[in-house]
Amino acid sequence: MFLDGGGNSTFWSNQTLVLASSFLSPVMVDKWQRCCLDAIDCCLNYLREPFPSNTMTSSATIPWVIESDQEVSEFCPRTWDGWGCWANDVPKGTTVEKQCPDHIYWQITVPPCRGSATKTCTSTGSWFKLKGREWTNYINCARDDVSSIIHLVLTYILIS
Repeated sequence: MFLDGGGNSTFWSNQTLVLASSFLSPVMVDKWQRCCLDAIDCCLNYLREPFPSNTMTSSATIPWVIESDQEVSEFCPRTWDGWGCWANDVPKGTTVEKQCPDHIYWQITVPPCRGSATKTCTSTGSWFKLKGREWTNYINCARDDVSSIIHLVLTYILIS
């Protein structure tokens, strides 16, 4: 659902035309839809792939759910973090890296030199948290296109 704060109207996610009118441009609508489709694909992949055995070192009925901070998992669970899919079960104590998703870039075209995002599975088998919330490092996704940077540097050198 989507709540329009101005008119206090509620919309269902399948009301694309109504939701699309709240975006600044059709490009943003496309990126939003791509993000939604990626989230659905991520969830479907979770369900298709078998979960690793011996996921928990203590007894738990569902292996990828950690019921308390005292339990230690051998793997961090698969997750969708709102921007990207971390579809593989990650061994504890590991930092994983993946290419930034296309929909994270707000330009019309995706830069040729895309950055990468990282996510850390702690030694307890839970995802790293920042200020109490699961956190993924997308800082390298925000970098400018390398050709634009080179152009700016060359312009600066030629002017000075």
